[in-house]
Amino acid sequence: MTTLIRIFFFSIFLSYFPNWLSAASCASGNLTISSVMATSGNGSYSNPALGSVKYEFCFRLTEYFESSTNWVHGVFVSFEDIPAGFTIKPGATGQQGTQAGNRNWVFFDSLKAYNLGLPGPGYYVDDSDGNPTNNYGDNGLGTPIATFPNLSPFCFIAEGTCGIPRIIKPCITVTGDGTTGAWRNGDCTGDLFCTFSTGPNNDGTIVVCGAVVILDIALYDFKAFPESRDNIIEWKAKVDETFAYYELEKSSSRNSKFELMAIIPQQNTDYSNIVYNSFVDKTQILRHIIV
Repeated sequence: MTTLIRIFFFSIFLSYFPNWLSAASCASGNLTISSVMATSGNGSYSNPALGSVKYEFCFRLTEYFESSTNWVHGVFVSFEDIPAGFTIKPGATGQQGTQAGNRNWVFFDSLKAYNLGLPGPGYYVDDSDGNPTNNYGDNGLGTPIATFPNLSPFCFIAEGTCGIPRIIKPCITVTGDGTTGAWRNGDCTGDLFCTFSTGPNNDGTIVVCGAVVILDIALYDFKAFPESRDNIIEWKAKVDETFAYYELEKSSSRNSKFELMAIIPQQNTDYSNIVYNSFVDKTQILRHIIV
């Protein structure tokens, strides 16, 4: 049994770099978990998926803002988002003709993606020469906000064998052809989508390889704001006697990885009360998540 101390609470954007928000945010859509199969268990908190595990998740692309004439080009799982011990394969649907034009959405596995310099396995628009990096994307219907009513969902299957107990939350990234294709303007550098509903727990998560215990903790207030050149983070929470500490993580953008910023020990032993906590970060960053 593994006890998680890192609990996701809340995210907030700070405004030191207002132009950053226009650097991506091109794609609109919804990512859902379609199925979970395992030697035993269904992936819920009470019945984890054990042994050989396979789950499918699908992304439906609805709109794409063609910033600087970027056309949607890649729908993939970033290498850094692949759970350890798992392989990403094409799902039930995804490989298909483009909404507009005569190109095709083609699945490239991890090896092919790596050899082509692509950021992860998934679906990319290709001109049938086996190299999506030298062509444009799918411009859909309409501009600058393109729609894709005839595209089937982009589905992925993750397969693996159990290791350590953990919670998996599937994520995909959507890029424009200025990032993974041949267009020369990289405004649509990547939009990250993660499951937040559906699945065996109805919260976008799958529990694999053993029981995972979520600590009993409640967040009553959270705020983060710039003060001079610092970031002030304040929160109020109530925890039980098994709680040890908070971890604060930071990221330089919505699509980059989070790094540990600070560990805040639980100071109050009166577990019946709501406790005020705070932290001052002196680095200029764009997003904080308190966990």
